[in-house]
Amino acid sequence: MQAEQVSAAQQGRWGVGGGVWEALEHMDIYYVQLSYEFPEYEPLWGIRPTVLGMVSDDAEYYVAAGWLKEFSINDNWDWGFGNVVGYFSDNDMLGHHLEFYSRILVNYQLSPESFVRAEFGHLSNASIADRNPGTENLALTYHWRW
Repeated sequence: MQAEQVSAAQQGRWGVGGGVWEALEHMDIYYVQLSYEFPEYEPLWGIRPTVLGMVSDDAEYYVAAGWLKEFSINDNWDWGFGNVVGYFSDNDMLGHHLEFYSRILVNYQLSPESFVRAEFGHLSNASIADRNPGTENLALTYHWRW
């Protein structure tokens, strides 16, 4: 008897990569990123609950949880968007410890088990503090299905 095939939507995914904060300014703060995206949750329009961590070359870090939604373009390409909310270690840099990260992304399938993602995002405290400089980022990550 063969094991039942699990669809890509039913699989969790690990991601690892890196990027740059201040993507529209100095592009001088680099970071590494690690994420886990849970299987799609159909009762909520197929969103993926997500946890995410970023650590910069200056030892600032961001840990967050949220959601991600993707749409298929064709067999090789997907696009999507998402949002997470979390803790940013440097209160002075972005104005508050509570920060929101919104992003838009595109995925390219390398194989049935893996893909690469390019994303553009904005990290901000949504004006819950007096100061809200925010920062844009660019990232490239490699993901594999689990």
